[in-house]
Amino acid sequence: SERQILENYTPGAVIISNLTRPRNAVDYAVALQSNPVSRKHGVPMLIGADLAELPVVFGMEKEDYFAPLPTMLAVAAADDPAATRDLAALYAEHLALMGFSFQMGPCLALAPDLPGAKGGLQCLGADPAFVGETAEVFLQAFHERELAVLFTGFPGGQWNQTDTAPPMLLTPASAMAVQDLAPFKRAVLGGARMLLVGNILTPHLDKDHGAASISPKVMKGL
Repeated sequence: SERQILENYTPGAVIISNLTRPRNAVDYAVALQSNPVSRKHGVPMLIGADLAELPVVFGMEKEDYFAPLPTMLAVAAADDPAATRDLAALYAEHLALMGFSFQMGPCLALAPDLPGAKGGLQCLGADPAFVGETAEVFLQAFHERELAVLFTGFPGGQWNQTDTAPPMLLTPASAMAVQDLAPFKRAVLGGARMLLVGNILTPHLDKDHGAASISPKVMKGL
C-alpha cells in the first residue's frame, strides 16, 4: 500500500514513526528516494522522523540498537547550553547518517497549566525563553548538516491533556504573544521553515472550529 501511494500520488514528505535498527532506516530512505515520483521530477522526497521515538519493540526484550538519548525534560532540567548543543548535534548526526532530511520535534509547547495534565518526557518546560533558545540550538545544529527541523505543538497547549480529553490551549489571546507563541516566533525568526500545527482545541482563538489544525484563524491568522 505504501508503494502504491508513492507511485500514484506526489507526497512532498514522509514521516517514519518507528524502526527496529538504524540500518533499516538507511534501507528505507534509499527505497523512498528511488520511487518513481522522485525519479520523474528530480525532486528528492523529504524524509523525517523523531529520533526519540524511532526505536520500537515487537514483542521482545528491548535491545539498544539506537543510542540512548536524554529526553527533552532532561534537557530542561539540566539547563546547560553546551550539553543542549551537543545533544542537538548528536540528533543531527544520527539522522543525517541514516538518510533522513528532517527531525520531527522537539515540541515547543510549554509545560501544562491544566489541572490533572501530566505533561510528557519530551516537554521542554514552562519558560518561553528557554524553549525558544533550545529551538535555535537545534536549528543551528541541523543547518550545519543541511537538515531541517519540524517543530511540533503549534500554537501551544500540546501538553494540556488529560486521559479523557484532547489537548487544549487555555492561555488568553492577549497573553499568547509572550507565552505560548514566543518559542515558535523565535524558531521562525531563527530559520525554521515549517511548523506542525497540532490537533489542539483553541477556544480563545477560534470557538467555531474544533482544533487548531482545521482553524483558519490559526492556520492563516497566526
